[in-house]
Amino acid sequence: GHSIFLDLVPNNVFNALAAGQTIQVLLFCLLFGLAMGKIPQPSSLSLSQALNAVYRACTVLTNWFVWGLPFATFVLIADQTASTGTKPLMLMGGYLLVMGLSCLTFLAGAFAIIAIRSRRSYWATIKTLQPLLMVAITTRSTVASLPWVINLLSERLRFNLVVVELLVPLQAALLRTGPALVYTSGALFIAQLYGHQLAIPDLLLVGVVSALLALTTGGMGSLLILSQMSIVCGYLKLPFEAAFALFVAVDAAVDTLMTLSSVSTVAASTAMIAPSHRETVQSAETIAQDLEAEPAR
Repeated sequence: GHSIFLDLVPNNVFNALAAGQTIQVLLFCLLFGLAMGKIPQPSSLSLSQALNAVYRACTVLTNWFVWGLPFATFVLIADQTASTGTKPLMLMGGYLLVMGLSCLTFLAGAFAIIAIRSRRSYWATIKTLQPLLMVAITTRSTVASLPWVINLLSERLRFNLVVVELLVPLQAALLRTGPALVYTSGALFIAQLYGHQLAIPDLLLVGVVSALLALTTGGMGSLLILSQMSIVCGYLKLPFEAAFALFVAVDAAVDTLMTLSSVSTVAASTAMIAPSHRETVQSAETIAQDLEAEPAR
């Protein structure tokens, strides 16, 4: 337990950034923000503006690279399909179908939550979030999609910017629905592949282990995330090594669906918590009316 807490503190924040250690970077940012709050306002304001300029510049760079990513993604998937052939795709058809339907369920639920919270129509919400979906599909990276989540929720859907910027990185580190979905559906697929019957306690075990294991996947690549499925299979005494080659063959599709699930969950959960512009204005008006209604002392 002591070592787990020590692992949360980065020895070198730049190494943590390079390695994609999301939890360590998040903890450093929270502590750094608290420390900045203790600095005199003129100094902290100038530093905040400089960091914001760096953030905006990185967002612009990401926007530039996004235009070429669909072509690069197409080339990578075509090369992977050509090298592995269509047989693994046929064998994994059922698994990909389950993953696809699960991802669509997450997306549909996320769109509904955001539409209700932003008081827009369902189709208008989908149209607004189209750029985010494109970035998630082409980059296959939850981290690369976060600036778009922040931009769309705060600027287009008019949620409170301060709350959105705080919640989005935090929830991206904690709400790892994509990897959890991969572990759950993958374990069930392998059990079905080998004819292993799972009882209700086994299903509960798969759900709990998958949710806990997903929390450790921050900063991991897709193949490393897939390899951790062996832990879930180990609890069920299922052979994973032979099936791992099949999962590698469809890694591009699985990684895309995993990213879409995670990004949609982060966007929806942020929209549930963050106050909208309309709610902020109404709250300010209510406070002003209460102050005016108070008798002068």
